[in-house]
Amino acid sequence: MNSPRVFIAGTMQGASNGLDLADQSYREAIRDLVKQRWPKAECFDPSEPVRELTKSLASDPDLLERFHAMLSGQRVDLDGLPEEVQRFRSTFRDMTARARDCDLLIAYLPGTTPSMGTAMEMYQAFLASVPVVAVTEMRMNLSIISTANWVLSGLDELQSWLSTYRFERPKETRDDC
Repeated sequence: MNSPRVFIAGTMQGASNGLDLADQSYREAIRDLVKQRWPKAECFDPSEPVRELTKSLASDPDLLERFHAMLSGQRVDLDGLPEEVQRFRSTFRDMTARARDCDLLIAYLPGTTPSMGTAMEMYQAFLASVPVVAVTEMRMNLSIISTANWVLSGLDELQSWLSTYRFERPKETRDDC
């Protein structure tokens, strides 16, 4: 395989109940490891559009206030949220769905904070028979052990694993990853 497509999954929001995002520097580190192994690899980072939308929403205090007010009720009609917020929902779904179109998914889950988005991306990949490698210490997490093919302890182990990994699953031609 000349140019594999690698989906870089990992914690964005984690356990945060707001717009705060976790440190995303691991994405560049993983991208660098993948490129060391396969210089022509295409690395897909779903956090880029999410970060752009987060900045946009955070820069509009009125919209942010309306958003918080709408979510504070006992019942929330998510389809009734403002268009700007609906873009978050559709972007999240689109980014998650793209996990099934790659040749490999690498999920980075440091510590013990689970990530619902990463779990969804791993499941999309699993359903499409895309190999999944999880870099995490959460070896007893049911989502991880049910969807990953390999569980590695850290980025050093990922580097070692990548040096020996061979793509075995042929994929049909795709328009985009």
